Parts: sequence; structure tokens; C-alpha cells
Amino acid sequence: LGVRIDPTTYSVLPIFKLIQQCGNVLDEEMARTFNMGLGFVIAVSPEVADAICDSSSEWLRVGHINSRDNNEPLVDLGYAQG
Repeated sequence: LGVRIDPTTYSVLPIFKLIQQCGNVLDEEMARTFNMGLGFVIAVSPEVADAICDSSSEWLRVGHINSRDNNEPLVDLGYAQG
């Protein structure tokens, strides 16, 4: 199994955009190094995720668990692999 994070589901804080711009850093490297401010992530069943997200606007569904081949990354950050 693997994890796919969808970078369109959360907002990147301005400080990370500044670091990326000044350092000319690729999206994938920024996500891997800084987690882009995403913070704490939990993995739960889709039904539990629905209940959690319905309980508070502070919770976001940012990805999902998926099957993967052995040559695919364990965590797919949703950016082009370069």
C-alpha cells in the first residue's frame, strides 16, 4: 500500500512560497523537506474521515491510501517526479 497526498487540498503558507522562490526549489523537494506546513496527518477509513471532516472545518481530507507497485514511491506527494 502507499499514500497519495493531493497538494490542491490545502493552502501553502506564504513563508514556504518565499523559501521556494528565493531558493529556486522544486515543488516535490519543498513538500519532502518542509511538509509545506501540512502538519499532522492521520490515516483512517473513508467513513471515519467523513465523520471527522464533518465535525470541524479544521480537518481536511488531503489524500488517500492506494495500492502501488514495488517501484512506485511509498508516499506520492502529488507533484511530478523529476
